[in-house]
Order: sequence, then structure tokens, then C-alpha cells
Amino acid sequence: MDHQNDAVSTTNSCSKKPFDKSGSFYDNLKNRFDGFVNTPMKEHKDCFKLSWHRMIDRFSTKTASANEEVQTPVAVTDHQPASRN
Repeated sequence: MDHQNDAVSTTNSCSKKPFDKSGSFYDNLKNRFDGFVNTPMKEHKDCFKLSWHRMIDRFSTKTASANEEVQTPVAVTDHQPASRN
């Protein structure tokens, strides 16, 4: 197994290539599709894992900040019920 190819594939996963402004929409779409089809499955898996972890991190951060807002202590004053005499 070639370790150099593994390093290249993990660094290229999820790479977004800019559109070729001089090309037509069809040419850009064809190039994107060809790039997707010709990408090794390991690279697709790495990209999916990276995207999944990013999504979980964002959700965890938002949930944690929402929980902090809900759990902030509220100043409570000691109210004694009025005596009934």
C-alpha cells in the first residue's frame, strides 16, 4: 500500500473546486460529475465523516449555548406569605 496516495486522498477529500467562468454550465456540470465519479470510495468516506463531525460539532455548540441560557440562575427573593391574623 502506498502511504503517499493515502495522504493525498485525505487532503483532497471534500475539496470544492471553483467553477470555470469561461466554460458553459453543461461543461462545469460534466466536470463536477466526472470528478465525483472518478473519486475513490475512501475519499468519499473521509469527506462524509468530516462533514458528519462538523455537523455534530455545530449542533453540540448550539445546544450547549442554548442550555446555558436556560440554566442561568435567576435571582430569587425570599417572599414570605402574609400572615393571616
